Amino acid sequence: MIERVDTSSRAVASNDLGVALRDRYERSGDPADLARAVEHLRDAVRLTTPRSPDLPRYLGNLARAVRLRHDRTGDPADLDEGLALFDRVAALADDTGPIRAEYRGEHACLLLDRFERDGEASDVDTALALLQQAVAETPPGAPARAGLLNTRGNCLRARFELTGRSTDLESATTAFRLALDCGATTAPERATYLDNLANCLIDRYRVDDDLTQLDRAVDTFSVALAISPDHPRVRANLAGALWHRWIEHGDERDLDSVVDILREVVEADVAGGARWSNNLAVALGDRYRVRADAADLAEATAVFRTACESGAVADIRWSLLAARNWGKWAMGRAAWAEAAQAHGFGRAAALHLSATRNRGRHQEHWLRQARGLAVDSAVTSLRMGDLRDAVLALEEGRALVLAEALARESAELDGLADEGRADLAERYRVGVDRLVALTRPRSGTGRR
Repeated sequence: MIERVDTSSRAVASNDLGVALRDRYERSGDPADLARAVEHLRDAVRLTTPRSPDLPRYLGNLARAVRLRHDRTGDPADLDEGLALFDRVAALADDTGPIRAEYRGEHACLLLDRFERDGEASDVDTALALLQQAVAETPPGAPARAGLLNTRGNCLRARFELTGRSTDLESATTAFRLALDCGATTAPERATYLDNLANCLIDRYRVDDDLTQLDRAVDTFSVALAISPDHPRVRANLAGALWHRWIEHGDERDLDSVVDILREVVEADVAGGARWSNNLAVALGDRYRVRADAADLAEATAVFRTACESGAVADIRWSLLAARNWGKWAMGRAAWAEAAQAHGFGRAAALHLSATRNRGRHQEHWLRQARGLAVDSAVTSLRMGDLRDAVLALEEGRALVLAEALARESAELDGLADEGRADLAERYRVGVDRLVALTRPRSGTGRR
């Protein structure tokens, strides 16, 4: 009996210390605090018996810490663990109790992250169901209500991007406006809500070709920056809106602002480096076409290269897109050697993506980029007199399409095993793996 009491006390102490460290991490951003928080919260769960009424709360606290670590590092293992922990909370806690209500919103955030990773529509639908319950259980004026509405808006906008259903975009816009109505005008999270609302306005501009929505988006991003001047994502999104406005009106002052803003973002934001570098290079390339300034040409080329190189390490998809943009820009200037260099980066990225089973909900976009790059690379090789490499580029593009089609079909092969034909399923998978292997670079091909 004494040992049981001691174990229970140790669990309470571990949980309290873990929560304190987690809260301090949210204020300081020190990853050491978060690492220690996860360690102590794991101890609390480990020391707690399965029937203890405290277990759901300890599991929820650990899930929240693991989610924070996933937000910081993007480690898919943390995403999967966090969801498994929240599933345990759901199974153990009273569905209408305060513990369950507290964690619905965070559970929904992780489901949205998995939707972004895997593209399964059921995840965003489940997240929206959780959020509907959480919002209904959270009274007006409660501090958590604005965040729940913001997360609901993010889920609805993600589903709009998947389905194109305008009602989801309208509902997302309403959710972000309601989140703004809940909080104080000086709250730091208000910049995030404004940023999300402005992105909805950009979506509406794209759908309806309504320039008033674009102007409203620029104004909304600007208000967000007045609250949080150093927020890199808001700055980058403002640059994107100004770029669209330059396309519509041709005012070079907007284009100059895009370049200036993205330069600052690239210098400040390590996490989104490849993406923001690609956008900066595109804007510099646009300005070079307008003014023929050799400095813009040199900087754009260097930044495209940086985007390809950093993306190859941190985000292969943006390495592919940067390579595609760089290559097309170089082809437009008949700079064939430069285009070949860009296509070399892109083909390496495409091969990497072809071997990756999971490319997220935007995989069709990335596959289109890879197929287009194969054609561009073949044209460039022909311009340089390298027929062999042109053929190889086209073979790689064709193999990528075939491998993707086979990989999709192989997802249905589990049914063969259930019907007693596991041998056919295995032969099919071996064929898929062999085809993917044929797309890998070969020695002595003259590949750039």
